[in-house]
Amino acid sequence: MFDIFSALMVGSIIAFLLYKNLKKITDRLDVIEDSSFEIYSNFAVKAEEYLREIKNDIEKEEKLFLKERTKKKEIAEKFLDLIRELLFFETIQAKQMKKAEAEEKLFEILSSADEIIRKEIKEGEKIADSLREKLLNDYEKIKDEIR
Repeated sequence: MFDIFSALMVGSIIAFLLYKNLKKITDRLDVIEDSSFEIYSNFAVKAEEYLREIKNDIEKEEKLFLKERTKKKEIAEKFLDLIRELLFFETIQAKQMKKAEAEEKLFEILSSADEIIRKEIKEGEKIADSLREKLLNDYEKIKDEIR
């Protein structure tokens, strides 16, 4: 009888300790998930700034030149659409997205921008590489600041 009581007591203590440790881990994950929204929101703002700058340069034909000048309005509209999609990350609705969904959506937007830049802009490869590097640096800064 004493052996059963001892086994139940030890089992209860182990179960309690496991529960406490799991609770600590899940609480940390919740904090990470909560900060993900802020990271993606701030990152989307930076990406939006860069895309808006490219769009404005295309429209003004100051720094960037299109391979086909006749497509200027069409390309500017594509960038405007991408900017609008990035603006979504600044809304409360975006906070309800799962981390994987948010990452996938950001990847789609930035991949589209990269493709447009490489296909439609003179020296597009160079500009796309520069943009990717800027975005990577900004993402790392934002991530370090928030966490």
